[in-house]
Amino acid sequence: MDTIIILCWLIFLAYWIITAWSTAQNKEVTVANSKFRWVFIGIILLIILANKFLGSPHFLSQSLFLTPTPIKIFGVIILIIGLLIALYARATLGKYWSSDVSLKENHKLITTGPYKYVRHPIYTGMALMLIGTFIPIDTLLNLILGLLVLAYLIYKLKKEEDLLTKQFPKEYIEYKKQTKALIPFIW
Repeated sequence: MDTIIILCWLIFLAYWIITAWSTAQNKEVTVANSKFRWVFIGIILLIILANKFLGSPHFLSQSLFLTPTPIKIFGVIILIIGLLIALYARATLGKYWSSDVSLKENHKLITTGPYKYVRHPIYTGMALMLIGTFIPIDTLLNLILGLLVLAYLIYKLKKEEDLLTKQFPKEYIEYKKQTKALIPFIW
């Protein structure tokens, strides 16, 4: 199970790094987070490495719950679903994706594919990946790192919403009325 979890995160990182070079030129950057980007990648790598190599006597690596194997398998399924959503959403954005909160040259508002169901499907996918990692490997370390990543995603989501509302005042307001931020029909 650990191997599948590690493989999913490595696929995620590899896809993000490889596709980062095929984006359009930035037109406007609201939040440039190149330093934080590397911290974020470091956190993901820390989750992977700590879960694999941190010795079980360490208090951060102790299981918080006695999770039965079927529930752990369910967690891995959630992780894989999250990975697929994140990859699909990233591919849908194509050249308009950025790790910064920015607008690209000739930026278009994407409302198709997974963006038809939620405004931030990459973050939805990443949240599912974090939850799917925590269920089978329910350590204090995973919980802390997962919550830090989720807090960052919500911060970034709000900054992106502000920028997109400024750039597409009518279209984005209408899109927000029709489409939830992270969870279809709920939030």
